Amino acid sequence: MLCLVIGFRGDVEMIPFLMKETERLERMYPQETYAQGPILAIQELAVRFLS
Repeated sequence: MLCLVIGFRGDVEMIPFLMKETERLERMYPQETYAQGPILAIQELAVRFLS
């Protein structure tokens, strides 16, 4: 949930943190979809700042 808030309210500087969170969640929970939160946040930041 925090990652999504960062995606909607954060800045581009948060992308490295979100990338690390994605890797961590994929490693800790390989059978779950928890890593989708940081991925969606990165996509939102990309749409807002990089397009």
